[in-house]
Amino acid sequence: MKGSFKLIHRYLIAIAIVLLPVFNSLGTDKLGALGRSASTYPLLLGVIVWLGTLVLQRGKVYYPRNLGFFFLLMFLLTAVLSGLFNLPDLYVLKYQGISGIDRFFIQIFALLFYVFIVIYIYNAFYHAGKEAERLFVTALSLSFFLAGGYSLFEIGAFLNVPFSTEILGYIDTLFRANEELYGLRLRSLANEASMFAMYCTLIFPWIFSRFFRNRRSFGDIIIVSYFILLMGLTFSRTAYIVFIIQLIVFFILYRKEIFSVGMHGAVYFFAIIGILTFGAISIYFSNMELFEKIDVTALVYSLVSDDVDNPHLLSNIARYSSQIAAIRMFFDHPVLGVGLGGFGFYAPQYYPDSLGESWEIIAQSSNTIGGAWPVAHGLYVRILAEMGILGLVFWLFLWGWNIFKSFASLRNLAREQIQYKKNLLISLIGMLLIGFVGDSLTWASYWIYLGFLGIEESNGCRE
Repeated sequence: MKGSFKLIHRYLIAIAIVLLPVFNSLGTDKLGALGRSASTYPLLLGVIVWLGTLVLQRGKVYYPRNLGFFFLLMFLLTAVLSGLFNLPDLYVLKYQGISGIDRFFIQIFALLFYVFIVIYIYNAFYHAGKEAERLFVTALSLSFFLAGGYSLFEIGAFLNVPFSTEILGYIDTLFRANEELYGLRLRSLANEASMFAMYCTLIFPWIFSRFFRNRRSFGDIIIVSYFILLMGLTFSRTAYIVFIIQLIVFFILYRKEIFSVGMHGAVYFFAIIGILTFGAISIYFSNMELFEKIDVTALVYSLVSDDVDNPHLLSNIARYSSQIAAIRMFFDHPVLGVGLGGFGFYAPQYYPDSLGESWEIIAQSSNTIGGAWPVAHGLYVRILAEMGILGLVFWLFLWGWNIFKSFASLRNLAREQIQYKKNLLISLIGMLLIGFVGDSLTWASYWIYLGFLGIEESNGCRE
């Protein structure tokens, strides 16, 4: 890339990062699941322009020369082989009006686009040095201000403020397919509360690490407190559990900073507690129905409870049924699975009969055109079912290698670089934990992070 073009591409990547909270909520199906996330569009535009420029100018393509990129290519190759191996079946498969071969090619082209995103980001910031880090952190911060700004109106609607409800309803009509308010769960700009929780796992370390900046301010206290409030108002069991695990990892990696904050840091900590307490009391007196939903113990217990009075029971049944179906599918197709995108065609045959009372499972088992498409509710089990053990091995090697290299690089780095690496690690751990309950490869964060991780490992990032 050259001069002005490189600057344009960096701005497009920054815009994509800023738009990460707008996940799966756009009311358009032109690009399928890809098109429902706002980050897709600046990345798609950037990749198309970049590829066009390469062809016209016969430019040079740079790519990460490391094991991580090798594992990514092997994952892509396994996806292709999974389809070729199951080609005869994919040709005859049809479910809810969708053919198996069409879905396979759509998924393959989508996965190819994701790989291009990684290479595109790597080329846009090749030899960029610390500029890549600064843009990444700045864009993530702006994304939180975007999501947080929208959520101010959500909280206002929760507290029965008419003006907030009207503004929220108007904003939703601009991009959501469903214009109705979501109810007493905070989802911000995402389609569901659990999807906003996925975004929160990314932003968490970058928000909390503000507490250890050289120049802390009252604004940092407000930001950290507000983030905790937003996370709490999602009422997402996934969010709470991942948040706790990330918090433990955060304490481990930042233990020296935590023990060295002194009295000044203690004042900040108690200020955050005070703000959260005041917020909770305000919510209680403004909307008791919302406040009564805050029962973290009950939410965590609901993950393993089979109590018929448990309001989360049907959600648990749908999750477990889909994951059991995926595992059973893997046992029948252990090496290369049923083919990328093939889970939905076979899922109704593998759902356990004893767990069939979930309305989600019933809807997904109905072979009607335009019906609810079966999902695996877990990325790892989905990969096992669709790409077999080979697909999962390369996916785990890809992220395991990046985590290992990130840990290994924490030594002998400047303070700012160490903090950047620590935050990347904590975000990565959160993303990988989300894979146990979310099955979306369309989450742009995976591919954006891989691009920036490649930059970190390149010689161009060493100064």
